Amino acid sequence: MARGQMTNENKLVLIYFLYQMDIPVAWSQLLDFAVAEYMDYLDFQTSLSQMLENGLLIKSEENGNDFYALSDEGYSCVNFFSKRLPETVLNKIIAYVRKNRKKLKHEYSVFSNYFSNDDSYIVKCGVIEDDTPLIELNLTVFTKEQAKTVRKNWKNNINDIYKTIIDCMLSENTEVVEKSTQELNEKVKNVVEKERELAEGK
Repeated sequence: MARGQMTNENKLVLIYFLYQMDIPVAWSQLLDFAVAEYMDYLDFQTSLSQMLENGLLIKSEENGNDFYALSDEGYSCVNFFSKRLPETVLNKIIAYVRKNRKKLKHEYSVFSNYFSNDDSYIVKCGVIEDDTPLIELNLTVFTKEQAKTVRKNWKNNINDIYKTIIDCMLSENTEVVEKSTQELNEKVKNVVEKERELAEGK
């Protein structure tokens, strides 16, 4: 197989993997997946760089680490281009994701990442419990410092932010609001507590 064809297939493997993960993936985690079976380090770096240049990926930074996710253009390529991969490869990727997704995703139980968008920044925030999104929010700001502040405040104040949003969105029926807010807020607290225990090594 020609080098160019190998590079294209590598891109398809990475695209399909990120599509199945459906969350930002750390560079080190993406590398572990790629070199385990599909490509060497040089091919991985080349494919990653080209995908960023072509707008198929979004790169964000979290605590000094780079994370990668599909852009809208990357998602739009999945259905069309994934058909070029053998079914055995697709099934292997799906099996890998099913086996490793919880481990890779745990740090994203409460997540907040930002990326540049022309003259502004988009901050993607959310809370996930057992693969179920409790809340997702995209916020546009105009400076990198604002994006960093939003990311920090989201993680530090998630309980209060979440409760305020739920109160506002379910405000017609007081009894239902109180019950729903209590139940949903408990879920968020559980997610936050799990992350705290993980960080403390409990």
